[in-house]
Amino acid sequence: MKITLNFDIILIIKLSRGGGVVPRGSHKPEAQVQFLPPQQFLFMKNKSFTFVEILISLGVILTLLITIVSVLNPQELLRKARDNKRLYELNSLNLILNTLTLENPNAFNNIASNTVYVSLPDTSFTCASWLSKLPPLPSGWYYRCSNNPEASDGSGWLPINLDIGYFKIKKLPVDPLNQPPYYYTFAKSESGYELNAILEAKSNVGPQGLAGTDGGTSLNAYEIGTDLRAVPSSVESGGQRDPDLVLYWSFDEGNGFYAYDYSGNNQTGILRNFRTTISNADSLGGWQGNYIVLDSANKKEGNYSIKLDFENNAPIPNTTYIISYIPPAPLDFSSATDIAYWLNYNTSTNYINSGQLTIYDSNNNYRYWNIGINQGWRLYSYSLSYYNGQSSIPPNLNNITKIEFKFTTKSTVGPFYINIDLLAYTKPDSANNNWVAGKAGKAIEFDGIDDYVYFSTTTGALMVFNNYNTPVTTCLWLKRYRTQISEMPLRRDPREYWWLWISSSNDWLYFYVGGSSSIRTDYPNVLNEINRWYFICVTYDPAASSNKAKIYIDGQLKAQGNPDRGSGGTYTYFSVGARTDGYAPFKGVIDEVKVWKRALTPEEIQALYNSY
Repeated sequence: MKITLNFDIILIIKLSRGGGVVPRGSHKPEAQVQFLPPQQFLFMKNKSFTFVEILISLGVILTLLITIVSVLNPQELLRKARDNKRLYELNSLNLILNTLTLENPNAFNNIASNTVYVSLPDTSFTCASWLSKLPPLPSGWYYRCSNNPEASDGSGWLPINLDIGYFKIKKLPVDPLNQPPYYYTFAKSESGYELNAILEAKSNVGPQGLAGTDGGTSLNAYEIGTDLRAVPSSVESGGQRDPDLVLYWSFDEGNGFYAYDYSGNNQTGILRNFRTTISNADSLGGWQGNYIVLDSANKKEGNYSIKLDFENNAPIPNTTYIISYIPPAPLDFSSATDIAYWLNYNTSTNYINSGQLTIYDSNNNYRYWNIGINQGWRLYSYSLSYYNGQSSIPPNLNNITKIEFKFTTKSTVGPFYINIDLLAYTKPDSANNNWVAGKAGKAIEFDGIDDYVYFSTTTGALMVFNNYNTPVTTCLWLKRYRTQISEMPLRRDPREYWWLWISSSNDWLYFYVGGSSSIRTDYPNVLNEINRWYFICVTYDPAASSNKAKIYIDGQLKAQGNPDRGSGGTYTYFSVGARTDGYAPFKGVIDEVKVWKRALTPEEIQALYNSY
């Protein structure tokens, strides 16, 4: 049976075959695609084909279509097309804003800081309809939406009037999808502005994509503008969480005592010991008491400490000695949380029977704490809300006029001395001066005395440190204020597993992964410049056949080896800036602390370095 079909196409499917029966083992008929010229094609009309030939032809056509679809990937093509629109529109807006600021340097003066303007439509200017789907913002930041985001007169999503002068923009562009996580954002900083958009196409995101090579900080967002740190990093993630990222402290909060975790694991860091100094004990001004002198040999910071000297004077048994500090003006402790000081007791033999710290107001009303004394320099901190006793009329905490130390000797005494330094208090706003400009947005400045940020847990993402079979990467940016001194910018406990150590003698960087088991940079002085940003990443891959541990500085491999990694404990205590007892404190600025539960590749680390 033959079926006659008329084809009005030039593409002809021919079967190449020999005559007669096809022998067993020979090749099956092959389909060939032939493009005929129109004049030859005209004579092909009314050509008859067998039913088998038609089935084979249709099969070949179907195969070609499937191949074309799989190669071209229409969904990815659509994503790229939308990304191309985003790139074009943001670049056009950037050109306009650049021109505007050249014409009028004050054009952005009335734009709110700490605000992320988004292209999402909302009748609520605070984006109330979208907040549950938007990434969290640092403390003190806000989202802003417009009911008519395309308006170009300043009432749209971009808070600038572009419908004036020779611009005459009638309609602002918005994201092709314009729903989370895909929308345009704008933010202003002290040094410029930033526009960005989350990209869709797989080839455009990641370290090697457009998002990773645009000079910004995000691997998901295309960023353009004059300050590519203006938009908070949490927004630039677009709500897309890296499943291997277990901790991300951006330190972009800018105030307060909490460092929020933008990995999505809710491991909020607490700032400790960021205090306001009452007296640095560099002079006897305000200090009163018998047997007190300035001590230049034993001090915590600065040039001197206050010394109760019974090394050169004979102490009397069962006697109370008093050291007082009278501030030049009354102190306001009404919103303070604690009072603290550093104390050094020089001998292992304890000749002190009791100690007491007391604060007085101008009417001599008081509150006191019983204090302990230990050998060596120690930080002592006492909550103003939890005390051992007070006068019948509590002291007026906004009018503290005297701080007093009492030390009562035992019945048997010998030579000793006590040093007091850095008398201070903590208030909710005391840490404000420690939030400074960072490598990206804000960062934390550590005083090199006792400041640190910590988080402790017995469950959750950071417990990756407790299993030696889990690969881990830690990265951070740091800027040193001093060299030739031992510092510990990062540490995880218990048992000293996973910490960074900068040596005092030659500024080597050590990476400890288990007690004393470590690797170090192959040559000294790799961190010997002050006021310079360094990007440090350390990785440990237990599955690697060799060089399980690696140190990278500024994207370059600097050391590798096979130290034994420790594991254990039922908790993790993670700190940045110092060990939690104040040992080996770091002096300088730290920013962008991240931990992954995998070993990043050299290419990923280099891309991260290049992205800042």
